[in-house]
Amino acid sequence: MQINKIYKPDHFDQYTIIPLAIFRQKGITMAASGLYAWLFSHDSNHDITMAFIGGHFKDGKDAINSRIKELESFGFLVRESVRENGKFAGYNFRMCVPTTIAEKTVAVKTAAEKTVAGKTVAVNPHQSNIYNIQDNIQDHIQYHNKSNNKSNKEE
Repeated sequence: MQINKIYKPDHFDQYTIIPLAIFRQKGITMAASGLYAWLFSHDSNHDITMAFIGGHFKDGKDAINSRIKELESFGFLVRESVRENGKFAGYNFRMCVPTTIAEKTVAVKTAAEKTVAGKTVAVNPHQSNIYNIQDNIQDHIQYHNKSNNKSNKEE
């Protein structure tokens, strides 16, 4: 089995024709759509590794990984881990061109099934201290107002 390859529709191999869906997707970052366009510009025989991507862009490994996860969450990319003899050998990136909401849903479900170690990441976790901070600010304002009133009365 081949490792570190991009799989995309054959008729896109010789040209960099970027599907409009990536640019029309609401809520996706420019960095993710740019990475998608860059990945789509490579032919299927080109080795794509995280080191290769990192060597091309100024962004670090974590930023690139974040953009890849973003593309997976929107259904534009499916990252498949490849194992040889039980050991991790690399990733294959399957470029998706979802044109309908139904296709995006299938691609997102496929990507979600392949989460690392079956763990999910909490999106925007609840912050328990936001009310405490607001209360502390109000207390601080009231304290200073009282002390300013005392100093004004003494004059």
